[in-house]
Amino acid sequence: MTVVAPAFAGEVPLYQPAPGWIDKAAMPKLAADGDPPSMMILDSQQRVEKGQLWNYADIATRAGSAEALTQLSSLTLPWAPDKGDLIIHELSILRGDQVIDALASGKKFTVLRREQGLEALQISGILTATMAVEGVQVGRCGAAALFDHQ
Repeated sequence: MTVVAPAFAGEVPLYQPAPGWIDKAAMPKLAADGDPPSMMILDSQQRVEKGQLWNYADIATRAGSAEALTQLSSLTLPWAPDKGDLIIHELSILRGDQVIDALASGKKFTVLRREQGLEALQISGILTATMAVEGVQVGRCGAAALFDHQ
């Protein structure tokens, strides 16, 4: 007798290179005059492969003020481990032409377990990966690329 159990993803983010099917968005050139936007890239791609849905997101934001810097220097990424892994491909800070790898020193996201509907006896199982990103500056871009497998 064969027993089939559901496959569950891990409860910690994985750190892996982006797969070859991703078409990575290019950072737009900033005009010398005017105030550039806060959201520089918001790219989402999906792929169905072998019965699995893969979701990819590439997000690049610019801290145009001290208030925006406070919001952008802390990343939170929710995911449901019963649906798939959260796979981080890149977390970079861009300063002009310089790309600073925010994960190079081995820094990793911290996983939080927050059940928002607990008072109503609802448990979702959603986890949140969070990280304080050091080195972000006002007027500079920080780019986070992540990949969610479902």
